[in-house]
Amino acid sequence: QKSKQQPINPRLMAALGLALRRKQHEWAESLLAPDCAFCDVSVEVGGRRIAAVSALLAAASAPFARMLFGSFREGAETAGKREVRLCQGTAAAFECLLRCCYGLEPLPLVQSDPVGALLAEVFQLADMYDVAPLADECLTHVVADNVLAVYARMLELYGARVPADAEQRIWALIASEPVAVIESAALLDCPVEIVRMLVGCPVLAVNEEQLWLRCVQWAQARVDSEARDRNHNDAVTEKLSELLPHFRFPLMGVEFFADHVAPHIPPEKTVEVLTFHLLGRPTSFPREWRDRPTVVAASVDLPNASKLACGDQNAQWALPWCDSAPQSVVLDFQVPTTVDGVTLGVVHKAWNLVRLELQRRATDEPDTEWEPVHKWEMDTVLVEHATTFAAAKSRWWRLLVWSNAGQDSWGSPPSLTGLRFNVVDKEFTLPSLGN
Repeated sequence: QKSKQQPINPRLMAALGLALRRKQHEWAESLLAPDCAFCDVSVEVGGRRIAAVSALLAAASAPFARMLFGSFREGAETAGKREVRLCQGTAAAFECLLRCCYGLEPLPLVQSDPVGALLAEVFQLADMYDVAPLADECLTHVVADNVLAVYARMLELYGARVPADAEQRIWALIASEPVAVIESAALLDCPVEIVRMLVGCPVLAVNEEQLWLRCVQWAQARVDSEARDRNHNDAVTEKLSELLPHFRFPLMGVEFFADHVAPHIPPEKTVEVLTFHLLGRPTSFPREWRDRPTVVAASVDLPNASKLACGDQNAQWALPWCDSAPQSVVLDFQVPTTVDGVTLGVVHKAWNLVRLELQRRATDEPDTEWEPVHKWEMDTVLVEHATTFAAAKSRWWRLLVWSNAGQDSWGSPPSLTGLRFNVVDKEFTLPSLGN
């Protein structure tokens, strides 16, 4: 007579699984011991010799598999143990890679590194030896506090050839948390190339005055670290000179500019900026907002239309009655931008209908036709109106407004007092290391 099969106890199986994982972890940790009997290869890296299990290295990394078991095996054997020398990488970074190959938590050393530069060293080694899970894990530990230190170390290791996926993720983080990045302690230790890229980044959504003050602190820190014999203020001014073309001085307040900027820039540049502020004369410095679209055209009252896009709370774009031919405003986001909604502040001192249409231009070519994205209507007297639509991407956007006076109209035509886009994503070209 066949015995009945006993049902599996889930709690018992879970306990057995936990015990097995604990034993596997203990065994993997034992492989890290210098005198482990299972280690059959000695890896020389960063001036140290580290014992390793060749089979586990080869299983996790195709380059190590070719190096240790391929037709052109590297290294020599001494006392039954192969010796391999790595020309690049540090011992700490290789230990992290080794932990990953053994199935252990790979980044305990990195997590205890306050600067974060070790992350870049581990990433380079994982990238070099094709250990993709470790490379991805490294990038998940890059945060606003350490991203500049990681990027600086990557530039040292790779030169100007940082892997595109890593560089894109680094700049996406910088663009998403710009204030935290520029306020991080790591900024003060950055090389001038990175600071120049930050200042020149068109989507770095920070206050221009705040950015200038942090760059002055960066220059002072660099001068202090170099211990120059010359005048301290002159040395700071020299450091800042490489950044000047990228600053948006016209966006700063006149008083701030006079007190904090003028002492560090050439007199002729001071005159240029002040005459722009006081007399409206042309300037060679950028005038586009980093974090907001720029109004490049408006059917009426361009100055007040521009204030709308800048978020000026006192802006009021007054429109005439326009039934057949709409009033329009064209905005340049500087980079392709995905939006899925618009919020308008509207003062409508009449009971007549206001019709609106948002359009985009698919390419940067000026003769490209405008494509409709969303149409909507409002008939409220005083309102802040938000509308949403399917996400669309473009650098160039145009808002059309119709207001019908009608036979029974009273009051005055509408005025827009706010124009805010709900930005989902921005696509931008990575800043250049050049001047």
